[in-house]
Amino acid sequence: MVIVAEGVNNIKVQTDIISAAEAVTGLGKHKIKVYEMKSEEGGNTYGEENKYREN
Repeated sequence: MVIVAEGVNNIKVQTDIISAAEAVTGLGKHKIKVYEMKSEEGGNTYGEENKYREN
């Protein structure tokens, strides 16, 4: 499962999202990946450049 959300640079937020997805879907943590949502400017919501963006 892939989840894209804002604020996942914060480990607490990321852990909470993974725990919620695990509870709802029954999937193991190793099957859930969480990625930071990038803004329209190409960085994330904190103004950091997206290191996975294709050039």
